[in-house]
Amino acid sequence: MMMTRLLPVFCLFFLAAGALQAVLPQEPQDMALTGIVQVSPPQLPHWDSFVLQSGVPETLLTVPAGSRFVLTDLWTMRHEDFQGHLTSDLDRFWLERVLDQSRKVAFDARMNESPNPLSWNTGISFGPGSRVVFQYEFDGEGKEDWLRRVHFTGYFEKIRANS
Repeated sequence: MMMTRLLPVFCLFFLAAGALQAVLPQEPQDMALTGIVQVSPPQLPHWDSFVLQSGVPETLLTVPAGSRFVLTDLWTMRHEDFQGHLTSDLDRFWLERVLDQSRKVAFDARMNESPNPLSWNTGISFGPGSRVVFQYEFDGEGKEDWLRRVHFTGYFEKIRANS
């Protein structure tokens, strides 16, 4: 007797499920899954800190053959032993790519024109054999011996030679 009362409830459940299936979009059963998968080259993280003197260029690194270096972040900080060496909005810093006999400026700004730290979403890329050179210049007279601490992060990527 109990079974006869539940039978209409079960029938309603299956009817509702069938109606839902008819209304909802269906994936074609014969469609093969396709897509493009992009695999990035392996990245080797790299970071370093150094102290530089005002107006004196400093090599951050030299990119090895078969690789490129992507600089993603750069901080300039007061040196802990020289707390009186304060920055000015007109202090200037820049990055250069040096390769063979050529020098190309990759980034150049005054302190008031850029955030600290600098962070690039895509980074600044330096190719094989490039020296990455950084220079900081305090604004004003008599600051030639002032020091600044610099920290940078990025990564190396292996690259294939073009055939």
